[in-house]
Amino acid sequence: MQLAAVAPEHAPSGQELLPPPGGSPPRLIVLASGAAVVAAAAGGLPEVVGDAGVVVPRGDPGALAEALISVGGNPSACSRLGEAARERVLDRFTLDRMVGAYVQATAGLVGRRGFRTSIG
Repeated sequence: MQLAAVAPEHAPSGQELLPPPGGSPPRLIVLASGAAVVAAAAGGLPEVVGDAGVVVPRGDPGALAEALISVGGNPSACSRLGEAARERVLDRFTLDRMVGAYVQATAGLVGRRGFRTSIG
């Protein structure tokens, strides 16, 4: 059973549990590891975690503690959330998926501006 708390860089120091500040990739690694995630709602964390973890209000150490105790004290919830977190990363945040979304968005913008592209 693994449990990770992810808090934003600007949260009170008592909330910076795991991982240390460093941006999105370390947080995606935590989700991909299969750990159950409890995260503070800041930046892009709610989008990244989604329903594959527990998101608590930023700056509310009581809510963070309550969520950690609740999830950490329930091995089946930890297992279920950990599996959901890993599946979420593999479904939404792989390099192929993100590059594909970028190409699609860029192609849509180029098409609207009347630019023509040629490859070859």
